Amino acid sequence: MYKIGTGKAEIKCFKPGVGMMGYGMPHHKAVEQESIVYARAFVVEHPDTDSKFVFVNTESAFVTIAMKEAVLKRLNDNFPQWGYNHSNAMFTAQHTHSAPGGYSHYAIYNMSIPGFQPLVFNANVDAIYDAVVAAEGNKKEGDLRIGSGKFEEDWDVAFNRSVDAYNQNPDVEKCAPNQTHLAMERQMNLIRFDGADGKPMGQANFFGVHTTSLPNNRLKISGDNKGWAATYFEEYYKNAGNPDAIAIFAQEACGDISPNFHGKGKNWKRGKFKDDLKSCQFTGELQHKKAVEIFEAAQATAPLSGAIDCETVFADLGNTLADPVFARGESNAKTAPPAMGLAFIKGTPVDGKGIPDWLARITTGVVANSKKKMLKRAKAEGEDVYKHRLEVFEAQGNKEIVNENGERRVLGYSDVSKLFVPSFADPLIKEMKKQYRAGSLREHTWTPQILPLQIIVVGQLAIVGFPGEITTVAFRRLRAQLLETLGKRGVTNVIVATYANCYFGYCTTREEYDIQLYEGGHTPFGKWTCAAFQTHFQYIATEMLKPAAERKLDKSTRPPEFSEKELSLRTYH
Repeated sequence: MYKIGTGKAEIKCFKPGVGMMGYGMPHHKAVEQESIVYARAFVVEHPDTDSKFVFVNTESAFVTIAMKEAVLKRLNDNFPQWGYNHSNAMFTAQHTHSAPGGYSHYAIYNMSIPGFQPLVFNANVDAIYDAVVAAEGNKKEGDLRIGSGKFEEDWDVAFNRSVDAYNQNPDVEKCAPNQTHLAMERQMNLIRFDGADGKPMGQANFFGVHTTSLPNNRLKISGDNKGWAATYFEEYYKNAGNPDAIAIFAQEACGDISPNFHGKGKNWKRGKFKDDLKSCQFTGELQHKKAVEIFEAAQATAPLSGAIDCETVFADLGNTLADPVFARGESNAKTAPPAMGLAFIKGTPVDGKGIPDWLARITTGVVANSKKKMLKRAKAEGEDVYKHRLEVFEAQGNKEIVNENGERRVLGYSDVSKLFVPSFADPLIKEMKKQYRAGSLREHTWTPQILPLQIIVVGQLAIVGFPGEITTVAFRRLRAQLLETLGKRGVTNVIVATYANCYFGYCTTREEYDIQLYEGGHTPFGKWTCAAFQTHFQYIATEMLKPAAERKLDKSTRPPEFSEKELSLRTYH
């Protein structure tokens, strides 16, 4: 048996007018709170070795490195004996698009809010901290069990919103436009926690579907479909006499998966019902129903047993040479600093459009012209600069680059205030120009480049912390390779927990990337992004086959620290 503790705390982030994080729309501001949003945590400790880990899931769009470091600092200041660090603490999000934003230190993800919001940052940090403290305070002997089950094909729980990209992969069975519900991972994986007395303490399940049931014109804070699923499950616990048990509905392979109907004969691209809240609750109810089914079946399975082993490496994904094994045999498969493409800026017709069509048409021509201008300028600046630009464009492949977040340019303009698009044409451009003039966009990359990659092993289970969103096939490839590698040390189940510890954007396969749909446009490190992640995770997993003292993991690479000065220049109180 292990020692297990569970905790839950409200994220008290509501303030009328605060910008919502998820759709990138300046009009998407909270006017009221539809449902309370929470952070939930479970702690698992090995009774003989004192090794442990904590897993947290928040009802927010994502977590950030700065949030995690703030929580770790407070925990270690107040409870140093608990020994939490980046390796044995995994903080994730269920990715609701209807909770407040403005808590990232990276500028791009705050533009629509607008700016950095200390209220929201502190509310998230407080809730995570309180949930962990609560979990530490009620630890008791118990067991962990693993269960899984697939959603029946006629359960309208989720759909692939980019099936044309999915079909590019050679390792899938091609799906027709009316089979989008099959072009996805329909399996839910679940961890069940029970006390030594057999009384349930809670569960954490992992199933990939975007929490975008509620649209960007609904101005109410909500945990969306997974928030409702957690509410339903905790009510189920309460009715069974377990009012303190927690229910975590976390994400796995949701990069290209939407809860919203398309391709099944409906004439609108929202949920099952024209009432968005009813659709949201319906999708939540399906996830709850499947989780209960798996939870009850898991009671009859053998509990996990064995050591707890945790590792985290910070990797520079913008400067990675991918292993040829994962890169079609190519020996020069390099990534590039993060950049966003036009396909991303346009948005997705299923879950929310981006820039207006007229601006997208103009931008298409400007992108091609700016690439020529950048090459011409680079050639004039010298051979090394020109070579670098060629390498970046090669790595980014078919992407029509708009934002070079790693090198702080928009459409080739380093001085964003001189961007040809007038401020009145787009409020995000207006905000970006305002922040640039204030001097707040010049210190570090605008989106993360150095990312935390984490693996936690507890007995026969490995939980992989992936710092963003990953598409179905990219997920399958990563999970399969890690199951094969970690299987050598007795791991029989691998869960890929997404939105873990940071947020960088998307990871598509090379095949999906090449046709540049929405997800490919937000795959920031170029066409070899998936191969780069596979390379880094394989490195960590292989080292974890060795005793801890013999491992040679890079612990020197670290993410940048933002100065209070720069952050203050884009802070909105």
